Amino acid sequence: MLAKYFKHKYELHDLDESKFIIGIDMGNSTSSLSYFDVSRQEPELIDISGGYGKASVPTVIQYIEETKEWVFGEYAIMNKGFAGDMTFDKLVHNLGKMMYYEVSGKAVNLSYILSLYIKELVSNIKNLNPNSEIIGIVVAVPSYMSEEAKSEMLLAFKLAELDKKIIDFVTDRHCIFSHYFYKEPVKNEKVLLLDFGGRGIRGGIYKITDEEAQVTVNSVSSLFDETIGTEIVESEVNRLFKEYYIEKTNNQMITPPIKSQIESFAYQHKDFLFQKQYEKAMKLYFNFAYPPFQKSVGKEEIETLILPFRKKMERFLINIFSKTSSPNEKILPSDINTIICTGGGFEMLWVRTLVQNAFPLSKIKVYKNSKAAVSMGASIVCAERLSVISKKPLHIIDKHQLTSDIGIKVRDGAKEKFIAIIERNSFWWQNHPSKSFILNEKTDVPVTLEIFRRDEEGDLFLLDEIRLDGLPLRPKGTTKVSLSLEFESYDQLKLTVKDMGFGEIFPKSDFCAVSGLDFTI
Repeated sequence: MLAKYFKHKYELHDLDESKFIIGIDMGNSTSSLSYFDVSRQEPELIDISGGYGKASVPTVIQYIEETKEWVFGEYAIMNKGFAGDMTFDKLVHNLGKMMYYEVSGKAVNLSYILSLYIKELVSNIKNLNPNSEIIGIVVAVPSYMSEEAKSEMLLAFKLAELDKKIIDFVTDRHCIFSHYFYKEPVKNEKVLLLDFGGRGIRGGIYKITDEEAQVTVNSVSSLFDETIGTEIVESEVNRLFKEYYIEKTNNQMITPPIKSQIESFAYQHKDFLFQKQYEKAMKLYFNFAYPPFQKSVGKEEIETLILPFRKKMERFLINIFSKTSSPNEKILPSDINTIICTGGGFEMLWVRTLVQNAFPLSKIKVYKNSKAAVSMGASIVCAERLSVISKKPLHIIDKHQLTSDIGIKVRDGAKEKFIAIIERNSFWWQNHPSKSFILNEKTDVPVTLEIFRRDEEGDLFLLDEIRLDGLPLRPKGTTKVSLSLEFESYDQLKLTVKDMGFGEIFPKSDFCAVSGLDFTI
């Protein structure tokens, strides 16, 4: 699907300052752009804020109907709520859903809107060198991104006329480790990787092994929590500022324009609440209100706002040690040598302090711009793929994230179709909801259910068969069963089938069939 195999091998003398090796981090909340500086042999972050010191730009785009203009990043957030605008966010999260929007009376798909954002993002290279030529791009994507989402993202790069520059889509985790090991000496150690982004915090414990031919990164534990993402923190700031507005203006009705003004105001000032030292009270000036007012926010009030997130974070750092790939694999906090902290959440000082206090004996690696470590790592991967630099290949072994769908085949008219019970890219330790379906067979003889694994190419492989002996006698098409699949460990899968009956005619029974099988992720 991608131009993974570039035949041309670049030598240093082939490159000059006009040739750009690009790494892009397409994030759901913010995105960043980096290039690999060949002369200095260093990844460089491109400041796309226009010199305002915010190298990462919100992944938000807005269409203004009145002027037929597209506005990007912070400008789209600050301009939100004015007459005739359409604001598009969560662009990466919505990939793979085949979403369409009506813009000026025309239906446009998500890939087209994302392509406009990509073109604007990459155009910042021209600010560095008007004669720039991109010779390769590596795009960092979430490790859980589906193939359908990747296809829509590739279409966005094609619409932006950049698809022929794409070398590969590489997982954000791979990019982070490539960045870390580029300057750090590789050694056998245990690393805790924490990525605190907009949609939540993700963590993983890895055993690093320096082998002769490669660096092996073996996933020992993984966990994520989508209740403490920076987007949720920001929504709490919005809620707090709405309370201030209502309290001062005695106006219980917040109109859409005022709501947008409050959200823009909260976006501008959230850094003061969470990313600075708050020993003294801070004054916030609500100049957009009528009449304008100011509000002093003290340390105690900020601590109250932070407390629920702090407690969740503390629990997360404890629970991650219980999600090991094997019951025999026991990792303790004191075993961790290094902690790598990435994502916008680590720009909040209370998060950094919490991690440092939880692991006082470990080396804490926090980047100056924690959001941009991924794109810088992507530029390093790009330089490696172009043979501009030579490093030991990085091999990641993951025993947590499923590479196949698991489910059953059901008849749909004259055809059979596959129904996934557990979907690819999910984690073995997650709760996987059961699914119900109607049996097409009579139950006067035992019914056999076949469980299949579907790989990335769509090919099916039989995993197991379970005989449903003892179902109540019913005619064809009048027995509804629920099927649940649950991992007891990363290599042990339990199947449970229960009789759900069929409405009031055939009440459900106590029938339950259970089977276990070995499964390799």
